[in-house]
Amino acid sequence: MGILAGSKNWLDSRIIAIALDRIISDLGEVTQVKVDTEGKQIFMRVQLDGEPGPIDVNILQYEISNSHITIKRIHTSRSWIDKALRKFNIHMDFDIPSSAISWIAEKLF
Repeated sequence: MGILAGSKNWLDSRIIAIALDRIISDLGEVTQVKVDTEGKQIFMRVQLDGEPGPIDVNILQYEISNSHITIKRIHTSRSWIDKALRKFNIHMDFDIPSSAISWIAEKLF
């Protein structure tokens, strides 16, 4: 991986962090994001309202299309969240805020 590839992942991380932060803004905030665009994986640390500490979220497979991000596989640092996601078969398809769509489309496609 060259210098430009590393900076591209850094920029992708910032853009995706902005989009994810806006998606969960009514629940808390994204405090850290690392993106592997080739592997289609995202690591993020979030601070949710009412939680005593941060939660690590590993998105193990995602797809971005049009104005949506679909999370295919996910694992968190809270077992109760993982269990709830599996038990209730929660569909994770989110609208990407329009202000972030053009940035994401430009950087990831």
